Amino acid sequence: MLDRLFPLRHIKNIALFYLLTLVYNSWIIAGVWIFIWGAFMTKFQIGISDSITFAIGFLIELPSGVWADFIGRKKAIIIGNLLLTVGNLFVALSSSFLGITVWYLVWTIGYAFQSGATEAHAYDTLKKQGLSHHWDRVISTSVVIGKIAILVSTALGGYLFLLGFRLPYLALTLVSAIGLITALNLEHIPVKKPKNLWSIKNYLKQIKEGVGTLVKKHILPISITCLTTTGLAYMYNWGILRPLTAERFGYTPTTFSLLISFTSLVVIVFVWLLGKFQKKFHIEKIIFGTTFLYALFFTIMGFPHNIILGGLIMISLSIGLTFTEILFSQFINRHTPEKHRATTLSSVALFTKLPYVFLALVIGAIAEVDKLPHYTIAVGLIALALWALSLTKQMSHKNI
Repeated sequence: MLDRLFPLRHIKNIALFYLLTLVYNSWIIAGVWIFIWGAFMTKFQIGISDSITFAIGFLIELPSGVWADFIGRKKAIIIGNLLLTVGNLFVALSSSFLGITVWYLVWTIGYAFQSGATEAHAYDTLKKQGLSHHWDRVISTSVVIGKIAILVSTALGGYLFLLGFRLPYLALTLVSAIGLITALNLEHIPVKKPKNLWSIKNYLKQIKEGVGTLVKKHILPISITCLTTTGLAYMYNWGILRPLTAERFGYTPTTFSLLISFTSLVVIVFVWLLGKFQKKFHIEKIIFGTTFLYALFFTIMGFPHNIILGGLIMISLSIGLTFTEILFSQFINRHTPEKHRATTLSSVALFTKLPYVFLALVIGAIAEVDKLPHYTIAVGLIALALWALSLTKQMSHKNI
């Protein structure tokens, strides 16, 4: 029974990968962090703090992937989890704008260090044993674990906040410490280190090769359509667009929270169905079908809808994003050389965040004049145009 629920769990690194997935998705503070910060900071200061840390985290994303490829993925994961633990602990204990900002920045750097390295380490573990063709089962299982973790931890965070406003961050510190212990117990996968670890030339070469994987002729069409979807989704999920859209459809804070919880359950069911789809259709066909539907539903979301239809559209977007993340992970790992896998995966994370970096302020300004529906439609149409461009390129290569 356990082997079906957690495929390849007998491999130590894969079992620990599942545990790390649980740790990284235990967002205990997700629903309450702004109230904790608000006890010591104004809304303007919260905005400044979030902008500073996000910008630095964005810039460190690619270098952290390079370091993971140079020094070893296990070391990068350990560094990341150590910084996550320390950052969470001192944010929990801080009582000022400066303290929270500095230690949250430490957390952000830690998250960047583990983001590409953890997946690269797990995939290379399978590849070393000739089992990389099972990655679809492993990554799908990790997504389900992540959804369940988010569902449970968010509710737990709300309860802990009622008991004491510092408790959610202290609980998150404990979870991060479990992540650190897990990282320390990973089995090392050797990497080929450059002769001069501090050479700028080696560093730039690694970035060029890592990013270059995404723009290779046979990979570029998939990269464009998948990164368009993940970039759109990051902008939608992490900013004000999602809650304000839900409010426009008629959701209250309570009913929107219920929708998010229900969405997690629906996504888990559809992840199980994805495995059946992959047995019948080629991965590129599923990717193009999924990304088209995501762009289409995103565009439709800009039009007026009632609470039921609006909710169904938002659920569909979550399903589409999950499919895209799973399939793109399978595709890109399959086509990425081991020596710069973490760099390439960190590049994916960087390009995913890119639209939000440039459009966050624009979205805020558009929201002030109540034009978000128009913005949603316009961005959705751009996504559809990029999808059409990607499909044209893919068809010219006769891969679909």
